[in-house]
Amino acid sequence: MRRLDIVDSLISNFNSHGIKYCHFKSNEHLDAALLGDTDLDILFHRSHIGKTENSLFESGFIRMRAVGIRKYRGIEDYIGIDEQTGKIVHVHAHYLLVGGESGVKPYHIKLEDHILRNAKHHSESCCVFTSKPEDEMLLLFVRAALKLKTRHHLMSYIRDAEYTGDDKREFVWLLERISYESFEKFLPECMNTESNLKIFKDIFKKGLTHRRIKALFDGNKELFAQWRYIDPIRTLVLRLNHFYVKVNRKFKLGNKKPIFRTFEKKGLIIAILGADGAGKSTQNKLIPKELQKKIDVLYMYMGAGDGKSSWHRYPLKLVAEIRRKINKKAVRKDQGRDHLVSLSQYGLLTRTYKVLWALSLAFERKQKLERIEKWKSKGGVVVCDRYPQSAIFGFNDGPLLFEYLSSSNSFMRGMSEWELLIYKKANTMAPDLVIKLWTEVSELKRRRPAMIKALIQRKQDAILSLDFPPKAHVVRIHSSGGAQVTFSKIMAEVHKVFIRNFDATTQGR
Repeated sequence: MRRLDIVDSLISNFNSHGIKYCHFKSNEHLDAALLGDTDLDILFHRSHIGKTENSLFESGFIRMRAVGIRKYRGIEDYIGIDEQTGKIVHVHAHYLLVGGESGVKPYHIKLEDHILRNAKHHSESCCVFTSKPEDEMLLLFVRAALKLKTRHHLMSYIRDAEYTGDDKREFVWLLERISYESFEKFLPECMNTESNLKIFKDIFKKGLTHRRIKALFDGNKELFAQWRYIDPIRTLVLRLNHFYVKVNRKFKLGNKKPIFRTFEKKGLIIAILGADGAGKSTQNKLIPKELQKKIDVLYMYMGAGDGKSSWHRYPLKLVAEIRRKINKKAVRKDQGRDHLVSLSQYGLLTRTYKVLWALSLAFERKQKLERIEKWKSKGGVVVCDRYPQSAIFGFNDGPLLFEYLSSSNSFMRGMSEWELLIYKKANTMAPDLVIKLWTEVSELKRRRPAMIKALIQRKQDAILSLDFPPKAHVVRIHSSGGAQVTFSKIMAEVHKVFIRNFDATTQGR
């Protein structure tokens, strides 16, 4: 069975260190989990917590924190990145079996020892320990019973609806591998009652339906009450919080702080730089998209071009668009210059426009930097498309009003100094990882034929020469190998700073 390199390393570590574990549910798509397409839900023996963490760390995984009340009892989140493919991998480490509806799980299903005692290798070709199919079937029934909501209890009186989707697929898959006789043989004592046996036999013979699962819940109320560790009121709060997070992530409503999964302390800032045509825009879509599958990511466009802008810069962009349509030839000439043009060479109207543009852009970047700083302080990851700098004036996201720094006009000098302070702040809170994408100028010219070669060369040289504080991990990546190859290279560097940040956090405890 194929698996990612990072997963292969992890399983080898578990086995060589004698850790008692098993992938305990959804073994029907274990192959997808081993390839990083779904979570690895692994149950570990409580006495092996230390060895388990060491094996995870050795394999390149780091522990992350579920935000606020989203953290479940006895479950830890570990994130790794497979450097060959760039895939993010999530290990859901269960030291206790908890259950209930998605996002809440108010029950402790006290069957861990039973499940681990019966665990076995998945197959001759796959050395991953998995739960015995009979135990997985029992867990499917119990978890389904604990997930029942009030509406399911009420609807079961009206009609006996059959389960669909993942539950049915898993039930059918398990049914092909076990018989009722073998299922009954391996039942734990707490579930081996006369009433339960009747329900289980009915399910095996007639199918998995809500009415039969409700009968299982009703027949084990006393046992399930003993397993419950979160009271109904707090369960309701958790349910509302889960709904809020789910809707927010689905519709990308945006937040002022992380709400899902973060670093345990400070987060990270990742900046992706590159000249036009170097593949920056593509990677600024792929990287956040991959990371957002498992952790909180704030994507921030820090440029001045076609990306999302503030309300006060929007009218200025509209004026520029109208100007482009009216005087295309003049605009093309302006875009083709390979040298800086002094503001004093423009007319009063154009000069006023450019000053307003610079001030609006600086204020916008100030607000974005403040949001980035807050997001990082809460443990979130920020991916920046471009990044302000104060080393090169008037170019590549540098200050635009530099000509007025020595002006005799105190008002203009003050505005220029205010603008420069904002760009210097960006340097102070420098990114933790800076990716500089580059490729041959001839290739960039082919991708951006409207730009003159000298300007392309100048822009790329300026980006490659930019200095950042020593704490920033700066990497140059040649981007001509294709988007997927470049993506994997970037994610490998992201993995390195993830580990470095986690190590710094744990050492600072």
